[in-house]
Amino acid sequence: MSKCLASFGVEASAPCAALSRPGMEAYAARHGYDLCLDHVPTLRPWSYAKIPLLIDLLGTYDEVLWLDADVLIRNGRFDVAEIVPGAETHAMVAHHTYEGHVPNCGVWLLRKAALPMLGKVLALYDAYRHHKWWEQGAVHSLLGEHPAYMLTP
Repeated sequence: MSKCLASFGVEASAPCAALSRPGMEAYAARHGYDLCLDHVPTLRPWSYAKIPLLIDLLGTYDEVLWLDADVLIRNGRFDVAEIVPGAETHAMVAHHTYEGHVPNCGVWLLRKAALPMLGKVLALYDAYRHHKWWEQGAVHSLLGEHPAYMLTP
């Protein structure tokens, strides 16, 4: 199975990317991931630019682990892909907030079956590029509308 760990840090997030990169490199080496850390996005907002990158990477890889530039890996002993083997399309971190259980695209494992969903997220670009959560708002709308995209606990 081919796997890729992807992230990028530009402008304000570049210092975070510099700090998180060594941990991502070590994690990738330990668990057999190729790295895609030097992508320079063109789509704005930057956060939404991960969607076309993920689509491209899933054209090559079976699994892609996206980590936002500000994610520091503190304990890389376990491969996320092995922890969530039942997730056919994707799995992401979720935060418990005053708004409820909120999925977050900052730590996101995707498999090839996620390509149709990612295509829909990209198609919602014009509707969500000014949303306070950008691509995450589009993903949330799809999670609510399409039970097949829901995460299983």
